[in-house]
Amino acid sequence: MEFVQFHPTITTLGGETMLLTETLRGEGARIVNELGERFAFNYHERGELAPRDVLSRAIYMELMNGHRVYMDLSDIEDFDRKFPGVSDFLGRHGLSNKDRVPIYRCAFHNWWVEG
Repeated sequence: MEFVQFHPTITTLGGETMLLTETLRGEGARIVNELGERFAFNYHERGELAPRDVLSRAIYMELMNGHRVYMDLSDIEDFDRKFPGVSDFLGRHGLSNKDRVPIYRCAFHNWWVEG
């Protein structure tokens, strides 16, 4: 397990996948379900800023309970300047930081060996 890195927030739009960095959450992005509820606080007192594995499980549980999960980027000030790559990605798919972005949890395996 020490070679598995959890990334709780990725999106796939139009067949293109992007990791939505945890820096977004640090800048004020919120994780919500289709009802607009910030459910992450039900799983950890730090909500969206909980450790990656905890947030991954929270998203998984929300999805397994039949909910859709989104990242709400609308509270991030100066979004286009701070996150040009994410802004470009969203723009290519007809979205902006004012739209909810569907997210999924993911684990990436690090298979390289140094030495």
